[in-house]
Amino acid sequence: MVLSQPVLENVSSVLNIKIPIEFQQYLISFLGYNHPGNQDKIYHNLAHSFEVSALVSVILDSCQILDEWKAISVVAGLLHDLDPERQPHTPPMVERTIQYLENNPDAQAIIDYLCEVFGFTPKQIHTLILATDYSPNPEERDNKWIKFCNECEIYFEREELGTVIFLGQILAYADKASTYILSADIVVTRVRGLAFELRTLNNSPFPTDEDIFRGTASFLKSELIKNKIFQFLPLEYSRKLVETREFFAEAEFV
Repeated sequence: MVLSQPVLENVSSVLNIKIPIEFQQYLISFLGYNHPGNQDKIYHNLAHSFEVSALVSVILDSCQILDEWKAISVVAGLLHDLDPERQPHTPPMVERTIQYLENNPDAQAIIDYLCEVFGFTPKQIHTLILATDYSPNPEERDNKWIKFCNECEIYFEREELGTVIFLGQILAYADKASTYILSADIVVTRVRGLAFELRTLNNSPFPTDEDIFRGTASFLKSELIKNKIFQFLPLEYSRKLVETREFFAEAEFV
């Protein structure tokens, strides 16, 4: 799995505020080693984590956000799918990600270093990661968001809550949107990878690729284009999301 240079440069531009290049290289290696499975066959691969972080960075460029807040958001994006003990070729689970970050000595050392540099706590990073815990079930999704908001109240100061909730909304949005601003061939490959992960998880021939393809256009419209964060996207990205939705609405997959 080769990470694209623009994505790496975008993430590095945030971390370069205070993080030496040697640590960035170690972090990339650590994340790569701990993303199980064939990275070219799955949706939740190493590239996805970096693409989420890069999109978070791009969105925050249009907002009045302190560098430290931007940095912790990018770090949360990098770590949000770190679930090395999952069955290969299945989706990561946020709950297991946080357990790993809390209990693995190498992960703890990385978190502790980043917290020391940027002035946050491990619990604050874990809380932001909770914002990416998505469910297609509306009731489950609402409950997950309530949990995130409750954790924010515990681990952040009252005057920080508005900023943290907004950052959580951006992280959740970037986690869903980052794939769909890529080229059509990559998007199709990733969506096939998502279907593959779900089949592996279910130990079932379903959902088929076509099942996921058929639902993608409506997902893009309801979850991304109608989302209030859509307005913060650069014009090229918002246009790409609309084009991708039209592509899936019109395409016939066999």
